[in-house]
Amino acid sequence: MSHIQLDHSEVFLVHQDGLFAKVSVTKTNNGWSVHVVEVQQPNGNTISFGRGLGVPGSLEDAREAGIRTARLQIAQTLRREINETGHVLQARCQQRSDGTGYFDAYVEVSQGDSVVHRHLMEPVPSRQMADREAIDFAAQLLRHVTSIRGDGTLVI
Repeated sequence: MSHIQLDHSEVFLVHQDGLFAKVSVTKTNNGWSVHVVEVQQPNGNTISFGRGLGVPGSLEDAREAGIRTARLQIAQTLRREINETGHVLQARCQQRSDGTGYFDAYVEVSQGDSVVHRHLMEPVPSRQMADREAIDFAAQLLRHVTSIRGDGTLVI
């Protein structure tokens, strides 16, 4: 399945040891700005961070830097070693195969280099969506995820 990912910015979640971290990646003139903007706390509250880092190179390089930084923040929050086995949740879209030029929205759940689940979403009432609208629609679901099961199933 091919997907479209706009190349100017994205927000995704890193799930590790029962906690979520929200990561923002934005294109800049010199590469990418990567921020871990929120980290969930063991009591359910979230704390916000204002600092970020600059990453030269590709969007994939920036994503990887964001994942590493988020895992570090979660480990520090829990006072544990960094754990590499968690999930990454990203809002995505793919062009429909019906030739209309419209897009479907989905949330992709990956673990390591493997996609373990794709959650296809459709607005109610149903409507046609352009690429940016489909990604924004999928991103709305990310705000409501409370947990994730080992198989990649989201708990809303």
